[in-house]
Amino acid sequence: MKTRKLVYGAMIAALVGVISLLNSYTAGTFDTLIGYFMVIPFAWYGYTYSLKDNLLVAFASIIIVLFTGLPTFLIIACYAAAFGTFVGECLHRQASKATMLLGGLIISFVVNLLEVTILAKIVDINMTRDMTSAYNSIINYMPQMKKTISLSQFLNLIPMMILLLSVMECYVMLGITQIVMLRLKVPF
Repeated sequence: MKTRKLVYGAMIAALVGVISLLNSYTAGTFDTLIGYFMVIPFAWYGYTYSLKDNLLVAFASIIIVLFTGLPTFLIIACYAAAFGTFVGECLHRQASKATMLLGGLIISFVVNLLEVTILAKIVDINMTRDMTSAYNSIINYMPQMKKTISLSQFLNLIPMMILLLSVMECYVMLGITQIVMLRLKVPF
């Protein structure tokens, strides 16, 4: 049994490494899409084995991505590993769907908030500048829109946008994981 646990963990880490290499070869074209599906192996492993084992596999996978993947894919891999580990532990403990949804939403929100604040500074992405540019483009095409919504109101939509993005990502990842887990006869 211990050998099987070790082999499955190594297979998941190797699979993440192969996906990371393929993603690097395609210049990160399918980053986010791959991230949604990377949740599944971590969730299955977390359901099958203990939290400690799942955290070790997640850590090993992240180290492999660190050496083989693009920097943006490293963020996505960390996100998928954290989300999948949480879902796997919820399935393992037979937690309620509300707990799984709320916890997944919190993980998604924290990751998206970190991406917009800290990681955006590293790669010189300024959300306020980009939203101001988008607002000006909209006003150029529809000048009457300026009477409806001001720039400050438009910029106040940034936190709502982050929350909405987090809700959608959480819902998509949980939905994909649920479909696959039910096919694997894992009670979701």
